[in-house]
Amino acid sequence: MPDQPPKTDADHTRGLIKEAIGKITDDPKAIHEGAAEKIAAEAKELRAEAEKRADVHDDRAEMDRQ
Repeated sequence: MPDQPPKTDADHTRGLIKEAIGKITDDPKAIHEGAAEKIAAEAKELRAEAEKRADVHDDRAEMDRQ
């Protein structure tokens, strides 16, 4: 597991752009796909943060056992 979170800025931006284009062109499919991409990017960020916190918690628990 890498120490740095996955690069999700590009995914989030891509979702924003797709969603905006969908709104401009009145394309519900593009709107929903863009929103889904934004949510997926946010989920990746949250997962990375949760894994990071779990690692810290595991390290503290290991130190307490010693």
